[in-house]
Amino acid sequence: LGLFVASLLCKPMAVSLPLLFICVELQQCKDWRLPVKFFLRLLPFFLAAAVIGVVTTQVQVIATEHFPHPLRQVLVIIHNLVWYLRTTFLPFGLRTIYPLIVFTPGVVAGISFFYFGAAGLLFLLYRRFGKSFLCWTLLPPILAFLVMLAPVAGVFQLGSIDYADRYSYLPSLVIWLVVALVAVRLGSRFSRVLKPLGVAVMICYLLMLVGISWERMSSWKDYYTVLQDACSRRPANFIAVANLGIYEEDHGNFARLPELAETLLVDLPPGASVEHVASTRLLADYFHASLLERMNHRAEARVIYERISTVLARHTLFIDVFFVRTNSRLAHFAVMSGQKELAGTYLDRLSDAYSENESEHFFFRGLKNFYCGDYAAAAAAFRRAQAISPQDRKIEYNLAEAEKRQRQGSTGTH
Repeated sequence: LGLFVASLLCKPMAVSLPLLFICVELQQCKDWRLPVKFFLRLLPFFLAAAVIGVVTTQVQVIATEHFPHPLRQVLVIIHNLVWYLRTTFLPFGLRTIYPLIVFTPGVVAGISFFYFGAAGLLFLLYRRFGKSFLCWTLLPPILAFLVMLAPVAGVFQLGSIDYADRYSYLPSLVIWLVVALVAVRLGSRFSRVLKPLGVAVMICYLLMLVGISWERMSSWKDYYTVLQDACSRRPANFIAVANLGIYEEDHGNFARLPELAETLLVDLPPGASVEHVASTRLLADYFHASLLERMNHRAEARVIYERISTVLARHTLFIDVFFVRTNSRLAHFAVMSGQKELAGTYLDRLSDAYSENESEHFFFRGLKNFYCGDYAAAAAAFRRAQAISPQDRKIEYNLAEAEKRQRQGSTGTH
């Protein structure tokens, strides 16, 4: 039960944890014919894992009509098993957010070398300790490691990443169990030599982990340092660059936007889907338009925003916030130039993008009515939005403005 609760720190691990219990039972009883009552005891865990599996898949699977090529997904699985195992022992080159994998010749050669080496090591252990040790001592933990990584090893395309080191927290426990079992067996034969050496090695290893942990803490100070770390090495993750651009824009660092736009275009992964390429180019254009607007080149910025708006759909890799900002700014430009009907078109697009149980639906409807001078309808829409999101300050502000204009009977625009 404790392991199951711990697995909830990373939802995909909870999906496969019941299978870990089976591997542990196999090691204990050394018989593949497990009793039915054992599986009945695990039934609640399997039911919970099934529910978590459905939720996790629905939340994380990329919403795209262009699914990755099956061959690439096979390569991702082969790569990830090596990567997770490597980071268990040598956690170097860690990031807060990882990019999609690029299979260079060096990466393929390294993966091949690992699998040949692993097969050779298992053969040596078989020759030294026999079939029983390999099958009933080492094989169950190794199977447990593979089973626990199955949901995140690349079988499904999860989110905008191929892997993440947090997924290896629980699987790393069983790998260290394998190391301990081999060390105990070797120590029983060479105790006088290996025990002092083993203690010295582990002290040095722990000191190394302390140093790495200290260094990684600087990357997890706050949201900004997380994004900075994710974008500091190339290639950078698409979503990390997008969110860093949002942060820089919100904090007035517009000079950073051209650099981030260039990063997006240069770091496009080979074989990226048509949708991914299109979304990346739209995002780069948005950053350029935002900088132009800041420099008071509003006409040029408006042309770019218009071009983005004609092809921008809310449910693509393009993050929702850019959909909202692009259409909101176009509505603002339209109001400033006296084109109230055009402004209403953009605000209708935003309102329709949300369902009626979301405050944004009524907020943008209220803005449209406000810009068109119908302050009573605007106030009514803002009140419905406030009923859904009572703590939203922008709703509160616009409601107050609409009620003020309604009382004054003004026909001006906001």
